[in-house]
Amino acid sequence: MSDKDITTFDKDTEKNSELFLVDSLEGDSPKLWPAWKRWSLTVFVGIIAIASAMASAGTTGVAEDIMAEFDFTDEIEATLCLSVYMLGYVLGPIWGPASEAFGRKYTLIFCLWVLTLFNIADAVSSTPEALYVCRFFAGFFGGCMIIVVGPCIGDMFTAKDKQVALAIYACCPYLGPSIAPIVSGFIHDSGTSWRWMFGVLAIFSGSCAILALFILPETYEPVLLVWKAKKLRKETQDKRYVAPKELQTKGMSGVMNDIFTKPFVMLAYEPMLAALSFYSAFVYGVQYLLFEAFQFVYSAEKGGHDMSNGVRGLCFIPLSLGSVIAAMVTALFFNRRYIKRMNETGEKPPPEIRLEGACLGGIFGIIFFFWFGWTSYPWISPWSPIIASTLWGAAQCMVYLAQVSYINDCYTISAASALSGLVMCRSLFAFAFPLFANKMYEGIGPRWACTILGIVQIVLAIVPWVLIYKGPAFRARSKFGE
Repeated sequence: MSDKDITTFDKDTEKNSELFLVDSLEGDSPKLWPAWKRWSLTVFVGIIAIASAMASAGTTGVAEDIMAEFDFTDEIEATLCLSVYMLGYVLGPIWGPASEAFGRKYTLIFCLWVLTLFNIADAVSSTPEALYVCRFFAGFFGGCMIIVVGPCIGDMFTAKDKQVALAIYACCPYLGPSIAPIVSGFIHDSGTSWRWMFGVLAIFSGSCAILALFILPETYEPVLLVWKAKKLRKETQDKRYVAPKELQTKGMSGVMNDIFTKPFVMLAYEPMLAALSFYSAFVYGVQYLLFEAFQFVYSAEKGGHDMSNGVRGLCFIPLSLGSVIAAMVTALFFNRRYIKRMNETGEKPPPEIRLEGACLGGIFGIIFFFWFGWTSYPWISPWSPIIASTLWGAAQCMVYLAQVSYINDCYTISAASALSGLVMCRSLFAFAFPLFANKMYEGIGPRWACTILGIVQIVLAIVPWVLIYKGPAFRARSKFGE
């Protein structure tokens, strides 16, 4: 703890009085916790993120049952149960500042409990309107896990180890949507009510909430310093002990501006951010579009292979496998390459080196669309499109990790606002893509639908290559970057 003269703070003390600034946790910093504790917590908060991501795709395997119960005449009405959850994610960036104000722990626990309540509400919904509303709010509160878990992990690691830990976390938003079709598919095949899918989701998120109460500590250092200052004030009866966070003067209007206004301003004036956000949004949207596409490839009713809902859900496993492999490659190769260059030069490498993973991931994405699409005939072994899916799992994870690292390095102080814009774009695309996917695949077939998507992927895959060569020029003209 350091004692410094502060004359601008006027809270619980007389104006211009000497304050004692509590600006160090000393040996209690989360970054100094034992390695086993930090890595165990990384796995646990990753599971929390999976609970939210899994809920996003909870209706995929039981959509037919929902249609039958509510007398839906159009599949879009059932698909909306999936999409409206992602619409709730659009407002997710609000949870970042909330976790900085109230702490990561209590923000996550609160949202886990509310997510659990809305999962239960989904399970007992008696009208489609009630189901839609509950799904939206489940997505809104579930978005907290996607937004807050990453910073929570970052709180516990130094720059050297942070990228490895975040690479592990990056798999979670993709693992959850891959697990959900398996569970919901076998619930459908067993003849169990579709409501039990939401029961499973409620049990999952509720269990995480209970465990978090006992094993999840606070990781955000500014909040921990506030707690330490309060403890010192109580023990010493001296109100002059203050934490840096207590000196901040930024009001709620400023916070709201950073969340909902500044991201759109940056998207409008930062072409490299806009291009990366559009690319990331397309990749994320395809993750949810595949829930519809897989029906046309692996369902006999729609001209594909004869698979039950549960078996069709197993076809999502290669997506998860690809994401895990990509995370390992990013952590063990691209991150080590970055650190090696930093050690050789003695200075931080340019942000563009972060995009190398996105370049490779883009190539994987192109191969996936044409391989998956043109081997989707029912007379070709289903193992061909199944194996091809591994490439998309790798592509989406590598592109996402590279883009987030690049944005953090480029914008530093404004990185939170830049990432908020990216998250909003991703969520909007994930909301919209499933709604048109069914009509597109039904109208032109999986071969040409994948060809169109592949052409879009070819165009977007050029973005990281352009930024590697032109990024320094864009950054030189940037109003927000360094």
